[in-house]
Amino acid sequence: MTDPDLKALTDEQLAQRFCDLSLEEYDAGRGNELKRVIRLARAVIAITRVLESRGADALRVLLPLLNHPNAQVRLDAARAIMPVEQDRATATLKALSERGPSAQRGAAGMALYYEEKGISKGGRPPRKRQ
Repeated sequence: MTDPDLKALTDEQLAQRFCDLSLEEYDAGRGNELKRVIRLARAVIAITRVLESRGADALRVLLPLLNHPNAQVRLDAARAIMPVEQDRATATLKALSERGPSAQRGAAGMALYYEEKGISKGGRPPRKRQ
């Protein structure tokens, strides 16, 4: 798979790629493909960083993903938008930590713990568009 130049994609294209990669990450996790999970998680983080560099409105294109049927998509989106939509992201993480599938339930719980302890990047405002 060839990765496109993420900076050349629109915010909407990045959101779609974010969703697609999160779905692949979910499938890889179910198949216990750790190397693939790590690669996909890093790709999701790369997209998040590009959106962060474009500002809060760019990150908000991920908001609809908080209602996605797949738990991994909701988890990734909640962690990504925490800096700009803390209440909505926290609500999604709480719901996942209470009722999500095992892997996402644990990850959501840890994300909430990191946020509570102040060791997450959630309170940090996104970088300004350059």
